[in-house]
Amino acid sequence: MGGGSAPSGRAASICSATAEHVAVGYRLPVVELLPTAGEERVVGHLGPDVLGDDWDLDRAVANLRADSRREIGEALLDQRLLAGLGNVWRTEACFLAGVSPWTPVGEVADLPGLVRRAQAMVTAGARGGHQVTTGSTRPGEQHWVYGRAGRPCRRCGTLVRRLEQRRSTQNSPGRGSPGHAGGPGGRGPRSDVRRDQDRRTGARQDSYRRPADAGGPAGVTVDAGGRDDRVTTWCPACQPGPFPGLLAGRPEN
Repeated sequence: MGGGSAPSGRAASICSATAEHVAVGYRLPVVELLPTAGEERVVGHLGPDVLGDDWDLDRAVANLRADSRREIGEALLDQRLLAGLGNVWRTEACFLAGVSPWTPVGEVADLPGLVRRAQAMVTAGARGGHQVTTGSTRPGEQHWVYGRAGRPCRRCGTLVRRLEQRRSTQNSPGRGSPGHAGGPGGRGPRSDVRRDQDRRTGARQDSYRRPADAGGPAGVTVDAGGRDDRVTTWCPACQPGPFPGLLAGRPEN
């Protein structure tokens, strides 16, 4: 793996080493160890791997378009559609494409371009060992909107906003296929909408509920976290489009 540094104050979840490489995983909610012969049972349902030698842009785009009404920000995290994008990459890819994360997939003007850019960013990050999207590795300058809630947008100066979502990380290996309610990226049971201020300010919290996940945990896995906090950050000026109704009409601060 690259030469990136460990997250501050974080203990490694797992460390895997070969004669040539050492891979260290942090904040891994689910870890499953299995022989190579059993890989297909666990990862056979995954979409094209953004870091794979057999990366297939056309198939990834076709998978995303299979549900044209699904929010692009959510769909990009569905590993059954394309595998390897995490929260940083999908957040930054949506910003650079000028697309609201809540835009239906079918309404994204240049979906192949968005996916192509996301894949390129992940590839560059893997080679350099840093999750950088701005070109600057200086602390606080690595991202356009990710981790910058309440700060001015680097492009237009509008305050970056945030939506915190919580969803279960437990998943049944092999259950997933595009359109299935459960599995990776399935609609989470609960979402919390927060004001665009640091939570230390004691900002008001509101919530709304989405339909409960139809699936349940299964398979032989080790779940170290149980839940996955997902924070979406975006610039409402640079990324015009739909966003959760509870945020509509609120001031930016």
